[in-house]
Amino acid sequence: MSEVEHSASFLSLADLAQMDTSDVKELMSRLPDAGLFIVECKEVKLTVTPSTDPTKPAPMIRASHRLEIVAVDELVDRNKDPESLIGRNINDSMTLWANTKADFDECVGLLKGKYKKVRLANDGPLGGDGVTSGWLDLAVGHTFPVRVKHGKNQKTGDDTARVEWVPITDEMLAESA
Repeated sequence: MSEVEHSASFLSLADLAQMDTSDVKELMSRLPDAGLFIVECKEVKLTVTPSTDPTKPAPMIRASHRLEIVAVDELVDRNKDPESLIGRNINDSMTLWANTKADFDECVGLLKGKYKKVRLANDGPLGGDGVTSGWLDLAVGHTFPVRVKHGKNQKTGDDTARVEWVPITDEMLAESA
């Protein structure tokens, strides 16, 4: 079924309710696979969500990166075919808490640290809003390693994934030359 045919098949709630889902595989999680990947940043987005809590008037600011897997260096799940992950996305986002200037500066400093690990400039205007060009935008088109680790949310016990940007070493640069 083409994407157009698929979209057209949801013309009404009754059509959707009658849809046979027998061939849809069960998923237990939407977490990205754990392992070490080479990714290309496809998109950077800075978003601001106004607070709805009058006791915390600072907005929620998020810096999001859409990373496409271009190579798989290692997988935790040895039964998974690494080639099946090429082209899949890993979404990495970071909240820039703005309750105080010190909180905000610390969060921006952590984000700048990620950029430094993968040898991207991190000075000047932040950018990322689609209008103002800044150092956040330099990640787009850049290829670098990330490690995805799985864990548990300490408050809820839910499964989580953490994306760590892996420092690019001189050896890595020499191998890619």
